[in-house]
Amino acid sequence: MSLKLLRISCYLLLFLLISCKNNTDSKAAKKQIDPLEAALPHGDTLPVSNLNEADRTKLANAIGRTVDIISQEAMVADFKKKSDKLQVYAFWTLDCKTCVQQHKLLRKLQNEIGVEEMELTFVNLDPKNRISEVNASIRVQSISESAYLISNLIISDLDPQFKNIFSSKPPTLLFIQNNYHTFEYFNRLLEYEELFAMVQPLLL
Repeated sequence: MSLKLLRISCYLLLFLLISCKNNTDSKAAKKQIDPLEAALPHGDTLPVSNLNEADRTKLANAIGRTVDIISQEAMVADFKKKSDKLQVYAFWTLDCKTCVQQHKLLRKLQNEIGVEEMELTFVNLDPKNRISEVNASIRVQSISESAYLISNLIISDLDPQFKNIFSSKPPTLLFIQNNYHTFEYFNRLLEYEELFAMVQPLLL
C-alpha cells in the first residue's frame, strides 16, 4: 500500500514540475513577442506595442543611434551650406523639458511637409562628458534625423548673428531657407499651429 502511494506521489510531483515548466515557457514566449522591444538598448523602456507602423519604423531606425560630435566651426559652416530645402535646426539640452515636446512637434511638421521640402537637424548643447546621456535621450525619443553635439562651444568666438542662438536657453530654433537668404530665429516653445504658420511662407 505504501509503495502504491509513493508511486502516486511521484506522478503528482512530476506532473507539477511539467506544468510549472510549461507555464514559465509560456510567460517567456509572451515576454519576447515583440522583437523591436527586445532590440532596445539596455535601460531604454518604451511601450512599443502601442506604436503605429510609422512610429515603429522611426524607432527601429533610432535604435543604436548616437550623436555625431561636431566642432563649432563645422556647425556654423553647416548653417551656411547651400540647399533648396528649408533647414530647421533644433537646439536642446538634457535639462530642457519642453525641448522634447518641441521635437515631437517638429517631426510632426516634417511628416506633414515632407523630407523633400524640409530638413530637420537636432543640435545638443550639453558638455561632451554627457554624451552617453544624450545618446540615450535620442534613442528614447526615436530620433532618426541628423543629430549633433558641439564639442568646443565658445560663444565669444562666434559671429554676432549666432551668439544669441547659442547663448539662449533652449528650446531654440533656427530656420534657414533659399541658400541662407532667409534667416529666422526663435528661443521659445512654438506650438504646432504657430510652427506651421511660420514655415509655410518660407516654402513658397
